[in-house]
Amino acid sequence: MQATNQTFQRYYNRALVLRRIWMDGRSTRVDLSRLLGLKKSSISHIVAELLAYGIILEKELGTSTIAGGRKPRFLELHANFSGFLGIEIQPNRYSGALLNLNGDVLHTWEGKLHTYNDGFSASLTQIYHEISTTMPHGLPPVAGVCLGVPGYVDPYSNTILYSVPHGLRTQKVEDFSPILNSPVFVENDANCCAWGELIVDRGRVQDDFLTILLEFQERNPKLGQDFGISTGFGVVIDGRIHYGKQFTAGEFRSLFWKTGNKSQMGMEDISIQRVQKRPEILDDYLVELLRNLTPLISVMNPQGVIFCGDGRALLPRIQTLVEQKLTNEYLGTEELGSLLTACSYPTHNVAIGAAARLLQILFEQPRLSTDSPRIGIGWDEFLKVD
Repeated sequence: MQATNQTFQRYYNRALVLRRIWMDGRSTRVDLSRLLGLKKSSISHIVAELLAYGIILEKELGTSTIAGGRKPRFLELHANFSGFLGIEIQPNRYSGALLNLNGDVLHTWEGKLHTYNDGFSASLTQIYHEISTTMPHGLPPVAGVCLGVPGYVDPYSNTILYSVPHGLRTQKVEDFSPILNSPVFVENDANCCAWGELIVDRGRVQDDFLTILLEFQERNPKLGQDFGISTGFGVVIDGRIHYGKQFTAGEFRSLFWKTGNKSQMGMEDISIQRVQKRPEILDDYLVELLRNLTPLISVMNPQGVIFCGDGRALLPRIQTLVEQKLTNEYLGTEELGSLLTACSYPTHNVAIGAAARLLQILFEQPRLSTDSPRIGIGWDEFLKVD
């Protein structure tokens, strides 16, 4: 479908060309014209424009057709034209990841935060200083930053609605752009893991799946939070993140939870505090989580349940618990045996996924309406063109 407005049509067609090259890895002018249904003259104009910007490159010659003629030149993205930085922020620690336009992880960071009592802005200042001063030479410039945080996030207004670990309410993240020296966006940490899985196949996947972010938590005296473990879900339906009406989809609360419990589970809070030191308590936690999966899996019928964060390392233990303690329950049936899988990236899941969100949004199918809010950078901003 083509827009009638000339300016928007030019933007729309340019985005189509970039998305096609990104998805296929490489293409030719002839293939782009055939696949997108655009005139060869239009493709030639768009390609010339993108070559001038430097965002695509001409590579080696392809094979000529049976009819002969000049061999076509392959077109590829200039992968290191720009990068996207994802940062996971917990009260006591952070991790970061820089992705290029191909979705390759170029560099990662991690460190302890010593500025929590001074506020969220102070933590971001420390993070930016440590990342910027240790950025290896030769990496692409950062086009945008996405923060992955625990809590309720409205991606359309770019607002942290409520984050208990950070003590934040209704915090607009644009306020942090000067600190990070780039456009800043925000996403729920478990949703970041889902974005990380979506980027693996460059937007081709149209699956229904769940990501489960399991993370051991350090003590947080300011909030009266003891050592423990947290669980968050990312819900993907038809290849898109499901946020829910009030952006609380994926905020997990156990079926066995009782009024007065500080944790997400039905277990006693004192037990949760010992989950990292007592293997039997961790097993009880995981079994309760698995039992909560039963109605989700039976109703949603996902193609996979992907464990991220500390959950990735716990997956063999989780699968053993399914086999030993849930044999006679729905999740323990043979046909569901391969449903539980590990995330694609071994570490830095939230940070990689936060950066992947910006990349995925940049290359998503362009929209005919410009009225709906963006949750990432568009090509007009990225290329700084009209």
